[in-house]
Amino acid sequence: MSLESVHYGNFLKKQRELRNIGREVLGEGIYRDNTMGRIERGERYPNKLTRDRLLERLGESCYDYEHYLTPEEYAEWEIRRNILDALDNGDLEIAEKLLVQFEQEQDMTDRVVRQFLLTMRVQWMELCGVPEEQCLQTLEEAVKLTVPVMNIEQISHPVLAIQELNLMLEYSFHKETVNAEQFYSNLLQIVEQGYFDSLSKAMFGAKISLFYCRYRNKNTKLQGLLEQWEWTQKSLEICSKGIEWLRNRNKCYYALELLEIKEQYLRWLLEHKALVSENTWVVYEEELKQTQEFYTLLDGLYEEYKVLKKTNSYTCFYREYEVYCINDVIQARRSMFGVSIETLEDELVCSKSTMKRLEAGKNIQRANAQRLFERFHLSMEQTRAQLVTENQEVIRWEEEYRRAYDQRDFQKAVIILNKIKKLLDLKDLINRQYIDYSELSLRYCENEISKEYFIQTAKKILEYTVPYEVAIAEIKDVRLPNGRIRKVEKYLTNQEMTILYNIILLYGTSKENSLWNIMEEYFERLEKRCTLSPIIGMYGLVMSTVASYKGNMMQFKKSCEINRKIVLELLRTRNMSYLHGNMYDLLWNDRKQKGLPMVIEDPEWRNGLLRCLLVDNFCKDDWRASKIRKRLDL
Repeated sequence: MSLESVHYGNFLKKQRELRNIGREVLGEGIYRDNTMGRIERGERYPNKLTRDRLLERLGESCYDYEHYLTPEEYAEWEIRRNILDALDNGDLEIAEKLLVQFEQEQDMTDRVVRQFLLTMRVQWMELCGVPEEQCLQTLEEAVKLTVPVMNIEQISHPVLAIQELNLMLEYSFHKETVNAEQFYSNLLQIVEQGYFDSLSKAMFGAKISLFYCRYRNKNTKLQGLLEQWEWTQKSLEICSKGIEWLRNRNKCYYALELLEIKEQYLRWLLEHKALVSENTWVVYEEELKQTQEFYTLLDGLYEEYKVLKKTNSYTCFYREYEVYCINDVIQARRSMFGVSIETLEDELVCSKSTMKRLEAGKNIQRANAQRLFERFHLSMEQTRAQLVTENQEVIRWEEEYRRAYDQRDFQKAVIILNKIKKLLDLKDLINRQYIDYSELSLRYCENEISKEYFIQTAKKILEYTVPYEVAIAEIKDVRLPNGRIRKVEKYLTNQEMTILYNIILLYGTSKENSLWNIMEEYFERLEKRCTLSPIIGMYGLVMSTVASYKGNMMQFKKSCEINRKIVLELLRTRNMSYLHGNMYDLLWNDRKQKGLPMVIEDPEWRNGLLRCLLVDNFCKDDWRASKIRKRLDL
């Protein structure tokens, strides 16, 4: 038994028992009860897709994890990522080649692996315009791999992952099954009752709302104006729920489709405004105006950046972020800390032969990797949202904390942080770093401490896990005695990068230049190694500021290049988190380059600011919206 399999088995068992779900129920369609027992005892270790699937069946969404994979697993993840990228970019020829490669190289006897292949096949067929009947055959084969009995009427509380529920949703809609109305209603209820986290709600809840409305539009037979009115109000409510779930997480999956349907409902209701009070009529008019503005914004951005307007049916449910190869991370940290192989052997961390295997790109035992991670102040535990915890409640509170902090509601943020603090193991260095830094940030935002004190203390907190001078050191490749160049990389956790980013942000201009260049080099090298999509969160945060800095230095071409790259990736992955800043910088750079004034009387400048305001309104970002309104004198 490996340490890795024991840890995963213990974690799975604990979460299963916490939710009072039987072992046989959890593994239904994937593994028999005796195999599930072996997994929980650490005697068997499933592949990455299946490990995540079992956790997702427990409502443990894996989107916020920092994933550390063996070289073999990382290679498998890379081909899955390439398939998703090709499909989302509409590169159907490339996607077809990758799907063939995946089928040839992966274990097709594994149900979850084969289900991924078939699901992506259906996505490819849809994009190619293959007749619905053929798509439905492959879809049915895919869903029945892990959901052998699709009891649509009794899905009130499933033990199924979001990928499986999505397949059932698609199958139900295209097959036009009996009692589909009840099926959609049950699915919406599951989402509302908290079975999913907020990101899953944004993805899947929005899609249920869309499909529910489409089903009602297609299948409901109405008699009389009053019945039509009640039906439209109910449909509007369903549609609006989906849009609100998206807005709560700054996402735009299926947003164009939902906004289009919502506009149709609102127009009909306003045409029959005699049936409602004047106050309701005014609300509907405001909603219609906002709906049309949101639609025009997104439609225009998709058109400008040549992004597929229709959200793909399946790819978003398989996206993984912050995925790294264990070997790459260890090598990067060893280079950063300047620790030799001989020192690691002397310290009894690992042998020379183990390090040679690691540097040759081969798998090493989990116990060795664990010791190396600990040596360089990293965690291989289930790390989510920059925290080491198995408590789902902590993760939900952390989401609330981030939203309160971003909206400058610092009193609420303090209350939430105290709740998180009580539920965390603060003996863990990573958790203590998170709490201490969060408390420091709140004190600075409340003007309780000076900028100098913040920088000084933030450096000390950063050094819980990595020396400050190491974190800001330039990355220099090494020439070996044989003349070959060894690529040297750097690796910082999201928490370390967040602290470093805010330190640099508060520095004066004398030191700012070289430090922003170092940040830029870090992310450019990271992007080359793993592409942009899995790191867009932290990349968007840091590189948006790098682009802004370069614009201030009159390096407009480079600034715009970074801005456009971020906007394109955000739109492609249906993420609106950093859209405002990059759109504003592109507008500002353009005006500066042309020597044009930035006054609200200028239509181009005003319209650009209005687009930024719409992004803020969609994301419910009241703080940024208020700043734009002030600029517009609204």
